[in-house]
Amino acid sequence: MTKPLITPDVLDRIDVRVGTILKVDDVAGSDKLVALRVSFGDHERTIVAGMKRERENPREIEGRQALFVVNLVLAVLVFGLLDSGVFIRGSGRQRTTLEARATRAAVTS
Repeated sequence: MTKPLITPDVLDRIDVRVGTILKVDDVAGSDKLVALRVSFGDHERTIVAGMKRERENPREIEGRQALFVVNLVLAVLVFGLLDSGVFIRGSGRQRTTLEARATRAAVTS
């Protein structure tokens, strides 16, 4: 799927950071969501990702580093979790394309 072109000023507003995935937990009541506990060095966050169906064992990414968008408006999901970012992961057969998949259900003010 091709996404619309953006201007450099839009890209400048996105805060992408490398984080270490410390823990992966199932989200109770969801058949696709997991909660990632991620360290960014100076702080930790919980980031919810819809990857439970994509991997036989989602916990295999514990200890690995990945890219995350961290300057999104905080969201409370229908499962009661506070989601504070987006996990950017590879897509496609060989994982050569990066893609951000938002799992937002509701945004709070």
